[in-house]
Amino acid sequence: MGFRFYKRVKLFDGLSLNFSKSGMSISLGTRGYRYTIGPRGSRVTLGLPGTGLYYTKTLSSSRSGKSRRSEPPAQVETKKPEDLLRLGFFERLFRSAEYEGLTDGARAILMGQDEEALTHLQKALPHPDAAFLCAYVTLKKNALTDAEQYLKLALENSPKLGSFFRECPVRWEMQLGITDELKAHIEPNIRGIYLLLAEIYQRQGKWNAALEYLRKLRESDPNDIVVKVSIAEILLENVSGDTQACQQVLELSQGASPDDPLQLVLILYRARALRRLGMLEATRAILTEALRKTAGRDPELLRALRYERACVYEALGEEKRARAEFERIYAEDPTYEDVAARLGLSTGS
Repeated sequence: MGFRFYKRVKLFDGLSLNFSKSGMSISLGTRGYRYTIGPRGSRVTLGLPGTGLYYTKTLSSSRSGKSRRSEPPAQVETKKPEDLLRLGFFERLFRSAEYEGLTDGARAILMGQDEEALTHLQKALPHPDAAFLCAYVTLKKNALTDAEQYLKLALENSPKLGSFFRECPVRWEMQLGITDELKAHIEPNIRGIYLLLAEIYQRQGKWNAALEYLRKLRESDPNDIVVKVSIAEILLENVSGDTQACQQVLELSQGASPDDPLQLVLILYRARALRRLGMLEATRAILTEALRKTAGRDPELLRALRYERACVYEALGEEKRARAEFERIYAEDPTYEDVAARLGLSTGS
C-alpha cells in the first residue's frame, strides 16, 4: 500500500532512536523539551507540560520554526545529545571496558559516526546491549545479514539484555515501520529482537522465517496488535493469499473495533481477506462501519479503506458509487494506487 500509520504513544523521558521504512531520527529530551536529529536537520521542541502547547524551532535550516498555538519561551539552553554520554577521566578509571565500549559506541551513534560506533561496540561484545546497538547501526546501513547475526548474539546472552540501558543516563527506544500500515515501538528486550528479526526476514523475502518469530510472540501475547497486523500483512501480501491464509487473517482480526485507530488497521486487512474470499456484501458492511468516524483518523489510512470499498462497489456492479469513491481519492492524491487508470485518466497529463 505504501502508506504509514502511527498511533502517538506517550514516551518515557530521555532518548529515543527512531527508524522506519521512510527514514531515521534520534531524539533526546525530558518532559517539555526534546532535541531531534534527523534527515531534515536538527530541531528543538519546547512544551508546557500538561497543556499540549508546544513550539518547534529548526536549528540547521535557514527557515525558522513556526509557533503552534503558543509563543516560544524567551531563551532555552540546548545541550548536544552526545554530551550526556561523555565519560569523564575518573569514570573511565572505575568503569569496565565493556561499559566504556557501550557508552562510547552509543555516543558515536548520536554524533552520526556509525563506523566509529561499531568499532567501540564490538569491544563490548558479546554484551547483548552492544549487539543490539550494532544491529541498529547495521540495519541503518541495510546490512541485513550482519544485523541478523548481531540480534541472534543478543538472544544468546539475553539474561543481561537491557542492563546497560537501565544504567545509562539516557533512555533508549526504537520506532520501526513494522508494516506498511503500522509503526511500532521497539525496546531492547526479547519482543523487540523478535520484531526486528521478523522485519529483517521480510526485507529478505523469507516470509516463513518472519512468521515463525511473529507466531512465537503471539504465543506469549495473543492480543499484541503489532504482531497481529504483521502476520496479516505477510499472509495476504507476501504468501499465497489463499483461502487458508484469508481464514487466518479473519481469526486474527476477530473482534477488532473501528473505534480504535490501531485496530482500524487490522480491520483493513480483514476487509481484504473477505474480499478475496468473495464475501463482498460482508466486506462492504465492515468498511462502511469503519468509515463512519473520520475525525482524527490518519488520512492515508482512510484512503486505503475507501479504496477497498470502491473496489467492492465495482465488484458489486455499483459503478456510480465506485466512481464517486475513486474520484474522492483522486482529488486528494492523483497518484494513489491505480485510481487514475480506473477513472480513465493518465497520471502524466
